[in-house]
Parts: sequence; C-alpha cells; structure tokens
Amino acid sequence: MFKSLLLTITLATATYAAPIAVIESTDFPDTAGPAFTLGAGVNTLSGSVGGCPNCGGDYKDNFSFVIPAGLVFSSGSFFASYSSGNGVTPQLGCITGQGCFGAGFGGGITSGLFNNGTYDVTVSSPYSTVSVVEFPGASNYSFSITLSQDTSGGSNVPEPATWALLASGLAAIAVKARHRTIV
Repeated sequence: MFKSLLLTITLATATYAAPIAVIESTDFPDTAGPAFTLGAGVNTLSGSVGGCPNCGGDYKDNFSFVIPAGLVFSSGSFFASYSSGNGVTPQLGCITGQGCFGAGFGGGITSGLFNNGTYDVTVSSPYSTVSVVEFPGASNYSFSITLSQDTSGGSNVPEPATWALLASGLAAIAVKARHRTIV
C-alpha cells in the first residue's frame, strides 16, 4: 500500500525543464529575435554586439525569454565587457516593461521583478558620438537568470492529468485496502 502511494506521489510531482545556456552562434536580429524558455536553475543568454546606429554593424541584439508557470524568478544579473572599439557609452541590456540593466558594465537584477510570461530583451552596442560622428564600439554580454520552483502553496494548481493520476493511485490503494479487509 505504501509503495502505491509513494509511486502516485512521485508521478504527480511536477518536473521542470533544465536550465538553458545559449551562446549567440549567429547574430540575433535587431528586432523580433528568437524566444527561449527558461528552466529551473541558472539560465544564461550570451552574445556580442558591435557597431553604432548610423554607422552599421551589429548594433543591437534582440531575443525573448519565457518564465513558465510553476517557476519563479530568484535572481539575475547582466554583465558586459568591452572587446574592442571606441565606445564610451555604457552598454545596456533593456527588458521591455522592466527597464535597463548594466548601467556601466555590471548590474544585478532585483528579485521579484519578473512574473511568469514572456519578456523581450534588447542589448545595444557601446558606441561614442563626437559632434555628429559616431565611433563604433563592441562588447560581449551575458544575462544570468535563476529560477526556482514556486513553493508559495496557493499559486500552483496541478494540471488535470496530475489530478487524474493522483485519483487513480488513491483508488488503487482503497481497492487494495478493501481487498485485504475482506480476505
């Protein structure tokens, strides 16, 4: 009886995808880039940018990340480092509706900032402007976003399949217990 209950509880426990580590292998576009679903643990999204708005190059990278239901944002950071060029403006990693991070070249993203959903990210190149002439810069960047299982109690509602699995396991336990009582 205990084995059946343990098996039912084990099968009904939610599992989440593993964290991701994405390194830009081909240039993320200037607008509407790929979307990545984050997993439980430390997720990293990294790449590089170089150029300026009016002088060309890979001035911006855009991508989205998804925080799935059942996971909560624990912590995050944005770091960037110069790789070459004359850029003097600070590199920014901006998340639509959440602000920009990394004023300078490193910044923590405060906890509680993100809920479940999709967030669009734009990373811009550090460049400089003297008079009207732009001088391109380049840098590498990395977002680190840590998610953990939501243990708040009330916000995790099991899926119907989980309820069905739990109910069938409990029914099997009841039938077995009744069978032992009769015999």
